[in-house]
Amino acid sequence: MTIWRDGAWLDGCAANDRGATLGDGLFETILWRNGRAVRLDRHIARMRASAEALGLPAAEALNHVDAIIADLAARNALSDQRAAVNLRLAVLGPRGLDRHTPHVTLSARIAPAPASDTSIALATVSIRRNETAPSARHKTLSYLDQIEARRQARTLGADEAAQLNTHGNLAGAAAGNVILIVKDRALTPRVRDGALPGTVRAELLVRGLIEEVVLEAADIAAADAATVTNAIFGVRPVHSWDGRALAADHPRLAPLRTVIES
Repeated sequence: MTIWRDGAWLDGCAANDRGATLGDGLFETILWRNGRAVRLDRHIARMRASAEALGLPAAEALNHVDAIIADLAARNALSDQRAAVNLRLAVLGPRGLDRHTPHVTLSARIAPAPASDTSIALATVSIRRNETAPSARHKTLSYLDQIEARRQARTLGADEAAQLNTHGNLAGAAAGNVILIVKDRALTPRVRDGALPGTVRAELLVRGLIEEVVLEAADIAAADAATVTNAIFGVRPVHSWDGRALAADHPRLAPLRTVIES
């Protein structure tokens, strides 16, 4: 088979990585800190659950991924540094929407991820999160909506995008979950409303530090403070949302950071 790539004609089989051609697959981004993968069990459980929900086999290597990540960090001279591990589960197979006896490939890479404790500005973007779509509740390899949401937020002068769902309720951020402090309660959107079941979010829910509720526009307007959470930066306070100042040093945020950073 002859294919064209970047101005050159190449002989060989076309790539069968459906993750690259169709976004058919899953990924996890895991924090490497103090010589270990943080909340690794939660990440692997989420990848396994998503693979099952999407009809994919789970790679056998997931059974010993902790050793793989430790070796990966050592080979990249990052054992003693703070880093982000990207775990990628992609489907292998021919072109087309139909999967035929799907096989998967698992890969891992690592890169430095310096800590950042600066607060951020949020902007509500026009790109909605479809709460009925699998891509809303699973970390699929197709992240175009989130890329465009972040790009739109940057054009609005913000650091991160806040996304609503199709009903106009809060779903989350382009790269994480959102927590609002409303009347001294720490509130986060429900998964059924489009929130990704994040690992930091799950930890805070289990510890009873946040509540899962429907968050409407009125709740956003009433919030005294807010934070965006994800596996790499943990709990990051918001100092403004659509130009409205919020309390980045609100005392209700401190316990959340303490739990996640410990």
